[in-house]
Parts: sequence; structure tokens; C-alpha cells
Amino acid sequence: MESLPSVLSGRLDQLRAMLVQSQEVNEVARPKVGLAKQWALRHTEYRLEAEIAYLTDLLGASGDIVADERKLRPGKPKAG
Repeated sequence: MESLPSVLSGRLDQLRAMLVQSQEVNEVARPKVGLAKQWALRHTEYRLEAEIAYLTDLLGASGDIVADERKLRPGKPKAG
């Protein structure tokens, strides 16, 4: 079973690669399209950048999240 940090790291790697690819494609396309389409192209980049920022922060907190999930609480079933 993969740990939370390794899952998050893997997803971050995928998103970073997607962002680079999107930037490369958009760099070629931008001069060939109007302003509205340039903004539409940039939308994907904004979404990827936001997801990368979120997952980076989540990865930083993953140790605390795992520790918190392992705490016993009243009414919480024990992990199997």
C-alpha cells in the first residue's frame, strides 16, 4: 500500500509535466489566435498551477494528516 506522501508526490509529478506540456503548446498557439482564445488557453495553466500549489501544501501537511488519522477518537473505529 502506498503512503500518502508518495501518492501526492506522484500526482505532483504528473501535474507538473502536464503544466509544462500545456505551456509549450500554448506558447506556439498564442501568437496565432485572438485575445479571447489566448485567455482560454491560459485557463488550463491557471487550473494546473492552482492544483500544484494545493498539492504542494497538502504534501507538506501529509505527515500531520497521517498522524491525526491514526489517533483514536471516541466513536472512531480502529484501523484494521
